Amino acid sequence: MSENQQQLITPVSPATPLSSATLPSWNDSSLVGSSRVMQELREKVARIAATSETVLVTGESGTGKELVARMIHAKSLRKDKPWVTLNCPALSSPLLESELFGHKRGAFTGADVDRVGRFEMADQGTIFLDEISEIAPTSQSKLLRVLQEQTLERVGSCDAIRVDVRVVAATNRNLDEEINEGRFREDLFYRLAVLPVEIPPLRDRREDIPELVEYLTKKISGDIILWPEPVMNLLQNYNWPGNVRQLENIVKRAIVLCPGSHVTTDEVMSWIFPNPKDIPTKIISPEDTPSKIISGTFKNGQDFVKTGEEFVPENELFRVGMTFAEAERRLVELTLKHFNGNRSKAAEALGIGVRTLFSKLQSYRRMSIRPHRSTFSCQSTTSSCPTSPSSHSFVQ
Repeated sequence: MSENQQQLITPVSPATPLSSATLPSWNDSSLVGSSRVMQELREKVARIAATSETVLVTGESGTGKELVARMIHAKSLRKDKPWVTLNCPALSSPLLESELFGHKRGAFTGADVDRVGRFEMADQGTIFLDEISEIAPTSQSKLLRVLQEQTLERVGSCDAIRVDVRVVAATNRNLDEEINEGRFREDLFYRLAVLPVEIPPLRDRREDIPELVEYLTKKISGDIILWPEPVMNLLQNYNWPGNVRQLENIVKRAIVLCPGSHVTTDEVMSWIFPNPKDIPTKIISPEDTPSKIISGTFKNGQDFVKTGEEFVPENELFRVGMTFAEAERRLVELTLKHFNGNRSKAAEALGIGVRTLFSKLQSYRRMSIRPHRSTFSCQSTTSSCPTSPSSHSFVQ
């Protein structure tokens, strides 16, 4: 960027380009996790960083799309050049074009001076366009021209300005659907997705959660926070709709509210489910047994079962290596739940008699293995219910 261009920049803090001297140290350790998907992601970032091609980073909100974009810049040959960011949904279409491409004095009301846009500010460096799917169609066509020709025109000017900028864009939307609905240009998509990078949601790499918790605890505070195994089990089996950003909030809350002590399962449950109505139902056995089952539904609709201190999503209730008896018990529990505790229908679906089903339930109780909540419901059975519902305590 020339000295004259630098003098034309209107001081707007979000548009200020950052060099490697002002950026944090972004390295492989910033992408925390030893899972296979994270190892592959780090390797992919390293390969992509060595080029100057356009990158499209996709992933759910809170997965770390900007972190990946920053790492690509920090590992590239442009690392000592400007790093410029723009949050696309924050601006209307006319203002967005002025921010991206700059404007000439008098181009519109309030344009009192010439202004250099962010593409010019990022010359020789990298520009990160966050939530690219929110750009209006008129602005999409102008962005497409810049990507194709590496030239731009400021708003209110016909002079072409050549720029050398690497574009890294990000979105949490499905761009195929946006294209089908006519909200996003297909040709712009192909220009952006030269090197696509998809970031996995946290629920697809649960094994990384202990590492993430330790990393975030050290990063946020020097205080020692103890995360007991039951709490970690809960964290690993929750589905994290807000992904790493939501997990970071939980860690911050623990550091503030539990300094120098350990975090309890009840505390984390109350943080994950701020609405008491969302907290899973607790079923407590009255026979003075230590076993408990907590069953319920996470906010994303996935059911889970908790036996003792182990939280198990229902789609993971069956695993290789479990005994036949254990698999049979879990099948009985799930079938009863499906039929809302109706033993006649459950027995028919299982291909056994009601008495056989009742005998199995009695054997589970003798082994101190409590069936699902629906096991204790008596609805529309052809015979009288052998077990009185009042003999079990349901705590909401």
